[in-house]
Amino acid sequence: MAVCRIGDWVYVETELVPRAKGLVRFVGPVAHDRRKNWIGVELDQAVGKNNGSARGRVYFKTKEYHGIFVRPKKILAVIPRRTLQDTIPTRTPPPEKRRPSTPCSDKKNGGKRAAPEFARTPPALPTTSKTAGV
Repeated sequence: MAVCRIGDWVYVETELVPRAKGLVRFVGPVAHDRRKNWIGVELDQAVGKNNGSARGRVYFKTKEYHGIFVRPKKILAVIPRRTLQDTIPTRTPPPEKRRPSTPCSDKKNGGKRAAPEFARTPPALPTTSKTAGV
């Protein structure tokens, strides 16, 4: 039997899986059994029995079938916080959104924004008497 507190990550024995990982969200007596302490665990997978409520009373909130209440003897192990920190990937900030390196204004246009290359129409070819008669 492992001693755990709210906020601890634990491995817990469930009916569907012998070793499920979850987060302790509640420790204490419940309405239907005030003499004993129960552990409310939010499971990583949908292998639990509830959503954090029991017999109409909400003890914590989680997705349906991600919650379970167990006696302390069903807590198989508490994951040491140091080990947990080693397994959580660090989040790197997303790359900055960069705008294209086209100039925003053109001094030739009197400070007006220059149109992108694809929006400009190609110049008309000059017509000469030589090409017009061909």
